[in-house]
Order: sequence, then C-alpha cells, then structure tokens
Amino acid sequence: MHETRSAKGGDSLADILKTDVPFTRKDWDLLPEDFRVELIDGQLLKMPSPTVGHQQSIGRMMMLLIEPLGFDRVLIGPVDFAIDDHNVLVPDLVVFREGELPGPNARDITTALVVIEVLLPSTAARDRKIKRAKYLAAGAGEVWLIDGG
Repeated sequence: MHETRSAKGGDSLADILKTDVPFTRKDWDLLPEDFRVELIDGQLLKMPSPTVGHQQSIGRMMMLLIEPLGFDRVLIGPVDFAIDDHNVLVPDLVVFREGELPGPNARDITTALVVIEVLLPSTAARDRKIKRAKYLAAGAGEVWLIDGG
C-alpha cells in the first residue's frame, strides 16, 4: 500500500514537492522523463534549466576529456546516478573507469571515476555541500565542481 502525501506550506513547486512521507526510487520512476528534479534524501528538488554559459562549459569539458579518454568513457547528462532508494542525482558529466561502462540501454549509473557538476548560482550550495558528499560516499573517485560563469 502506498502512503498518501500531503503538501506542506504554500503553492510553489518546492512547497508542493515537500512531503511528510519521503519519496523513493519507485516514486521517481513514475515521474515523466522531462520532469527536471533530483531525489535527495527522499525529497524531490527542482533543477533549473541550464544557462547558455552552463551548457558551453559542459561542452568544453566534454571535448577536453574525449580526446585522451575516448568518447565511450565520457557521458554528458542528464543521466540518473542512482545512489540508494532515496537519492538519485543528475550530474552534468560523468567519466567512467575503464571496464565499468554502462550498456547502451542503461538508464542509471551507480559508479564513476569522475563526476562533474558545473555550478549555477541556484544550485551551487547543493552541489558543494550535499551532492559532492553523496557522490564520493557512493564510490565516485573524484568530484569536480566547475564555475560555469
């Protein structure tokens, strides 16, 4: 049986998505594919649309990494980095260890050599304080935080 969630507070998306009952990976899987949120500690947190500078930073970084590592080892987001039942993060770029490449039909990743987040003003604190620690605890070798401005 699935528990009913009730929104706390006002009418903003952040208020609507905050609940007394934590969201799980099962709930996450029911969301539309284009619903831009991350699941962090059982809460759905909205992801803003990226700026042009943010996307340019991701493109530059990807080009720099592909030359020495090869195209298959570098993946541009969005991709679901599934940590546990209450945490699914969406990094900007991921570099895989050799031999740990996901299959072409994989929707999730669970490990990485390097996870890269290009910082936006609205998400920089979350990326620095919460996501970095979660990626490292999940086994990412390194987390690179890049100023996208």
